[in-house]
Amino acid sequence: MPEAPPALSAAPRCGWTAEEAALPIYRATRWSSPVQPANMRRFAGGFGLLVHEAGAPTDEVLECISDPGQEHVLFFALESAGQRFAGRVAGAAFETAVQRDQGLVLPAGSDIVWRSLRGRDRTLHLHVSPGWLATLAAESGLPDRATVLVPSTDLRNPGLSALLATMRRQLETGPPGAAFSQHWAMLVALLVMRHSSALPSRGGGIAPQRLAAVRDHVEANLAEDVGLDDMAAVAGLSRFHFARAFRRATGMTPHAFVTARRVERAKQLIDRGGMGLAEIGLACGFGGQSHFTTAFRQVAGVTPGQWRARGG
Repeated sequence: MPEAPPALSAAPRCGWTAEEAALPIYRATRWSSPVQPANMRRFAGGFGLLVHEAGAPTDEVLECISDPGQEHVLFFALESAGQRFAGRVAGAAFETAVQRDQGLVLPAGSDIVWRSLRGRDRTLHLHVSPGWLATLAAESGLPDRATVLVPSTDLRNPGLSALLATMRRQLETGPPGAAFSQHWAMLVALLVMRHSSALPSRGGGIAPQRLAAVRDHVEANLAEDVGLDDMAAVAGLSRFHFARAFRRATGMTPHAFVTARRVERAKQLIDRGGMGLAEIGLACGFGGQSHFTTAFRQVAGVTPGQWRARGG
């Protein structure tokens, strides 16, 4: 394993698209050879998700240097062949063989320099602004000190493994939507903030009339990308409080509830006839045929085509 590089001042900056450049760290990152993300989405409100997939292992050494960024960046290994990384994070040297579900925390204002052999891996990058994290901490009853993140190259936690397993299952059906992404990002950020201490959480429920209003809002907007922010606003609760209260009241996460209602609407449209399955999927808010088919099977136990063939 080569030693960590002192600098990569001559390394090229990648040609990110305008959407990819919406994650500020990539405007300040240089690579020894081109690297491109596989799937990226920037959401309003101060956070973004990027999934990067590397190809077959090679003997090529990949080097990277990133200047201090404006956002906190959390890297997670969805899949990894155990390739070794060496470098510096916020001035501290590190060397690690990255394993599945391992995390790396790069607080805002930190720089990173690393070197590794190219290998087959799949990583998820969660980018959050300090303002987004501070709002989440306040909504969740955490003290201000919880938002002061500590650099880490070996974040491992059973709760994190469970959250990453959920993300892997979601990615199998297609890019995650707003509701799923917002809820997932909140849970991961809370886990990271609580990593070094056991902080109390807040309880509380959701009034029946507010729950009914949320249900009505979802039903009226199934064709749209219904987000956690929207649902929490209708309920008049913080996002964190709403997500907990909604699950306690319904037995389902907000994302699972929206998916179930979309599948129910799709059943109705299939039974009514006159529309193609692809058209029905889009009308019910699914991002594509594969996403529609997978979600429908998970909820109904059969594919949309099988449901139509057997007449419901």
